[in-house]
Amino acid sequence: SARRRAEEAETVREAVSAVSSALELDLVLDQIITNLEKVVPYHSASLAFVDEKGVVQVERSRGHSAEEEKALRDISQLPIHTRSIWWRVMESGSAALIPDTSQDTEWGAQPHMPWVRSFACAPTTVKGKVIGFLNLESPQPGFFTREHVWRLQAFADHAAVAIEKARLFDETQRLATTDGLTGVNNRRQLFLLCEHEYARAQRSNLPLAVIMADIDHFKRVNDTYGHPVGDIVLQTVAKLIQRNLRTVDVLGRYGGEEFLALLPETSYEQAMAVAERLRGQLERTFPDEILPVPVTISLGVAATRAVNSVTLTWLIKLADDALYAAKATGRNRVCGVQEPNG
Repeated sequence: SARRRAEEAETVREAVSAVSSALELDLVLDQIITNLEKVVPYHSASLAFVDEKGVVQVERSRGHSAEEEKALRDISQLPIHTRSIWWRVMESGSAALIPDTSQDTEWGAQPHMPWVRSFACAPTTVKGKVIGFLNLESPQPGFFTREHVWRLQAFADHAAVAIEKARLFDETQRLATTDGLTGVNNRRQLFLLCEHEYARAQRSNLPLAVIMADIDHFKRVNDTYGHPVGDIVLQTVAKLIQRNLRTVDVLGRYGGEEFLALLPETSYEQAMAVAERLRGQLERTFPDEILPVPVTISLGVAATRAVNSVTLTWLIKLADDALYAAKATGRNRVCGVQEPNG
């Protein structure tokens, strides 16, 4: 018995160590659900979080059939008060055990999970607040015991520490790479991502396009309406550009009121169309919203069909030159240049 307990303690220690060694949140969650079975046996399991609106979202699951996975996704869309077991665990901050769900009236009153006959749940708690749940399921009545629940709660406590550490790490990374005002990439992160995309395009000799955007007469907006209004303008422009780009595109604040977007595998004609769409949408955004005068942007586009014929620095310079031409010829317009060798 002593040897068995020592072996179990060592198994738990190894599982906790594996979870604690990860820094990125996604990897931490993967490690939690993977190592959970080393601590407590189960047939299926899930890790769920409660969002700010009180809705439970299942983030990781293991051991479910396709039909059961669908049921879990449906449950994820429901407020926590409709899941009485989770609600009780959150309110009490204590683990719950249901040896036989068919004999439990509380279980029968909530959304149906027909594959579960024995259920155990432990809260993950950070700074006294329940942020989620570790759930164990079995089709066998009486499968889980109080000993299982005790070990599950011990693991959940360690998991909560790892989750909080990962969230802090993610937030630190976000602050280090994101422009605090507009929420897009800051200049340093922008160039790192652009260099990565340029190298990828270079390996396969793929086309590449750059769009430079500058808010027209931005100093006048700040001087006339104040910096708080200027901040709103910057945020609105950043959101508008982001909405019109693909997830593979790279967007960042180049400096001041300038934004740079790099569009992988995009032709000159396609990039010009994107830039013109941005210009037209912004022209219609502000007059009725917050300012009595319109706010517009000028845009410069540069593109190449053969990345190997031009450096990233030169492509950005071409876009910057095109932007200068747009501002010099009246603003609120798009000018472009296709790299001659492309």
